[in-house]
Amino acid sequence: QSQQQQQPQQQQQNGQHGPEPEVMQAINGYLHENVLPKLNEGLPSLVKSKGYDPMPHVMQRQNMDLTDLTGLSTINTTTFAVKSLTLRLDTSSVGGAVDLALHASIPGMLGKMSRQGALGLMQSYDVKFSGTQLSLGLQGVLSLQNGKIELANVSIPQSRAQYASAGLTSEDAPRFRLRELNSALQESQQEVQQKFAMTVKHCVEGVFQKMLPLPLNISLLA
Repeated sequence: QSQQQQQPQQQQQNGQHGPEPEVMQAINGYLHENVLPKLNEGLPSLVKSKGYDPMPHVMQRQNMDLTDLTGLSTINTTTFAVKSLTLRLDTSSVGGAVDLALHASIPGMLGKMSRQGALGLMQSYDVKFSGTQLSLGLQGVLSLQNGKIELANVSIPQSRAQYASAGLTSEDAPRFRLRELNSALQESQQEVQQKFAMTVKHCVEGVFQKMLPLPLNISLLA
């Protein structure tokens, strides 16, 4: 019991306060009801306006180009939630920091894989990406406006994408060619996934530029 009493006293001395579990639930409920729909409205349209659907160029290596990727704008944000939150209170100001998680999915994307043939002619094959999952870690700065805590700034230090499967779908291609290109695609998996992650990160940053400052449904006057 003495240890439990010491911990809040230390937090108060440092001027840092973590919210109660009910407060976190209320914040995440607010984000789910009010912010998640805005993300699902703004993110697909921003993907298109920035020229990422179709995405003209995805990857190039040796005698292989991955281009004309369609489907990125079908992205669906499934989770946007606070993972941790710390308020700093002193006599002159109120601020703090927040860690948030964003999860999204893209059911399917189609692209073109091209190579130069023996006679110098370009050969193009269809490629499909299925079950892409995206995970972004966001860090935010909190500020006080009119007695309410707002998310004033956001950075995205972590972005990760992983697709369940990828492969050529062209039925008219020779089997040895499909094996060759599928093998090259598998070798490039990390590079392609990183391209997806960085593209989505860029678009999420753009959406938040339009949305900030963002209330977190916390009032110090209540």
